[in-house]
Amino acid sequence: MTLHMRSCPVNNRSVRVLRGSRRLWAQIVAGSMIGVIPISVLCTAGTTRWLLFTWMCAMVVPVWQLISPGRLELSATTLTVRKFGMTRTYELRQCAAFKVWRPPVGRLEYVVFDNDATNGTRVGENNRRRTGGSALLPDTYGMSATDLATLLNSTLAKPDL
Repeated sequence: MTLHMRSCPVNNRSVRVLRGSRRLWAQIVAGSMIGVIPISVLCTAGTTRWLLFTWMCAMVVPVWQLISPGRLELSATTLTVRKFGMTRTYELRQCAAFKVWRPPVGRLEYVVFDNDATNGTRVGENNRRRTGGSALLPDTYGMSATDLATLLNSTLAKPDL
């Protein structure tokens, strides 16, 4: 996967923008297209139209990510995550160290961290029990989770926070 990163001035600050990889979502869409052929054949018989409808609904997320992949904006003081039309901003001075977490099942790795805004909330406490951090980044933005955690921790360690 490729890393798309650029720096641009926003409100007189330098912001690094990391974008999610369209390649991953293209692979997901292409892989799921294999299921269209048998579903279409079954739907012509009229017995499993709900299956086609379910597949079409499940394709909304990958197609949306192909059109507009998520992105992470990293400045000297904030971390902003934009995904699925939602925006979440974290103040870096309120964040603890970024760590890599791997679920017990599967190959994916995620970056988790503690944040004052999510500490004490029901979701934050549930996340902490499961992952070790009260917040989790939804993507690794074309980097390995370890590299992303290292980048975020180096930004966190800068004295200008």
